[in-house]
Amino acid sequence: MSALRFPWETVPAPEAPDPGPNPPTPALRPRGRRPALPASPDPAGWVPCALTVRGSAGGGSAGTDPVDALAAFVAAAQGPGITPWQEDEARLEEDAFHRALAVPAARRGLSVEACRLLARQYRDAVGAHRARAAAWGQTAAGRQACPLDLHALMPVPGAVLARGAADPASLAWCREHWGVVQIRRVALSRSADGVTYRFWGLGGTALRVAGLARLWPTLLFLPAAGGAS
Repeated sequence: MSALRFPWETVPAPEAPDPGPNPPTPALRPRGRRPALPASPDPAGWVPCALTVRGSAGGGSAGTDPVDALAAFVAAAQGPGITPWQEDEARLEEDAFHRALAVPAARRGLSVEACRLLARQYRDAVGAHRARAAAWGQTAAGRQACPLDLHALMPVPGAVLARGAADPASLAWCREHWGVVQIRRVALSRSADGVTYRFWGLGGTALRVAGLARLWPTLLFLPAAGGAS
C-alpha cells in the first residue's frame, strides 16, 4: 500500500507490475552458470545477497543423514514470504490525514472533510490488502510461494510482531536474528552438494546464520553479500 498517492502528487512514470512475493525463478544462464540474480525490487536500500546450504563435512550425528537434513531444510524454508506484522490501522489513518492537511489547501484541492475521507479509504485499503495476503498465505500455493521464508525458519515473537514492521524494536530484532529486515525476489538453485538462495535484502548485507546452525547442526550455512555463493 506504499504506492498510494494523493491527488495533488506528481504521477510517476509507469512501473513494471510487481510479480508478487516470489516471482518464477529466472531461467538459468547458458553453459551451466549460476542463475542470474532476480531484478532488484527497488534500487534504494536493497542489496544482492546469497545463502548457500550444504551438508556438513563432518557428516551426520545421532543418526541424522546430512542429505536428509538438507531436504528437510529446503522444505521447512518454504512459505508465503509474508511476515504477519500487526499494524495500528487507526494510526495509519491519522498519519494519512495529517499528511494530506500538510499540503497547502490551494494545491491539494481537497477540503478537510475530504482529507479525512481519503485517509479512511487508505486505512480500509490497507486492511483489505493485509486480509487478502493472510488468506492467500494459508493456501497451498501461498505456503510454497517463497523458497526462503525467514519468518518460517526463525519466527518473529508475537510481542515483536505486535509493534509493527516500522517500530525500532522490530527493526532491531530483525537485524539481530535475520541480519536483514526484509528479503524479496528469492531464487533457488541446486547443485550436487547443496542449494543456493539468491535474493535482495533490505537493512543488511548478509543473513545471520547462527540460529539456523543451531537448529540444523548437520548443515553448513554460508551467507554472502553481492549475490555470490
